[in-house]
Amino acid sequence: MRSQEPLLIDTGTAKAKVATRIPPKRYVVMITHSHEDHMGGLPALLRASMVSELIIPYYLPEVTRIAKFLGNALKSDIKTPDWRRIAKLKKVTFVAEGKMLCDHATVLNPPSNVEEIKHALPFQTLEGDIFRALNMLGELGIDLPTQAIIDYNPPLLPNDDLEYRERAIEFVHMFFTGLADDLSRQPKGNADYHIKKHLALTANQASIVFRHQGHGHSWLFTGDADQHVFNRLLDNGTDISANILKVPHHGSRENLTSAILKNISPCYAIVSHNNRKFGRSRDPHPHHEVIDLLDSMRVNTFYTNNVIKERAVLKKQSTGVVAAKLIEFI
Repeated sequence: MRSQEPLLIDTGTAKAKVATRIPPKRYVVMITHSHEDHMGGLPALLRASMVSELIIPYYLPEVTRIAKFLGNALKSDIKTPDWRRIAKLKKVTFVAEGKMLCDHATVLNPPSNVEEIKHALPFQTLEGDIFRALNMLGELGIDLPTQAIIDYNPPLLPNDDLEYRERAIEFVHMFFTGLADDLSRQPKGNADYHIKKHLALTANQASIVFRHQGHGHSWLFTGDADQHVFNRLLDNGTDISANILKVPHHGSRENLTSAILKNISPCYAIVSHNNRKFGRSRDPHPHHEVIDLLDSMRVNTFYTNNVIKERAVLKKQSTGVVAAKLIEFI
């Protein structure tokens, strides 16, 4: 990404109508991962011809296709974009670990190697092949387009990775073999929850994480990357330190631990949230444990909305991000 056009990271939900809330010009749009609250506004931006370049992580097309394959078995917040329309853009850039977005920004996640994603996930893939996994899922009553999964064909391919097609097939097969193993260990009658969780974890594993250093600041942008992503990076000796942190996944406690925060060691943090509950959590994001963690480590934290807990405002919406010159370089 060496364009002079502004970078827009994620697009919010479709209901947020981001295309009508930002200046009407062309943007380099980065989609960190496939959840609707991060890419729901993309179709409107495309219709308005406001996208000059689209940056997506490896395997984002695959996650959206997996959600479509699951069909009636899953009421997912992952929407399948119009890949044919996206393919008509002049520039679509796939990014993975090691990719330089510009001279000052390096992508840390996702890895291009599917094996690294597999090892980082908190479940095992089924021993055997995709045929066995799909048969097991069928016996559990999950109706799947078996042949389309076996002969998976990516809807979009990067221009600079001739091996991507094979990797994409491996990624899709990894998902379903892992899902079969996961469901085989769960009590019957609770499949919907575990399917959603399995897909959400896989999507988060493929979330873009990148580090920008320049103009006197170092930033860590995290998407919805979870603690397994950060632990993989730390195990590999990757430097994730930054003095400004975009807190992952709206402040979920599943995504940030004290050990990870100590390694990042930020002076400032920004929590993008709307007091929304995810999954079975009773505590809306940002989770009170993450708020306490940031406070205990004396991180100067900015919140995009009032943080409401038990009908009381725990943290006020921050208005000083620009005044603090945290986004001066944009």
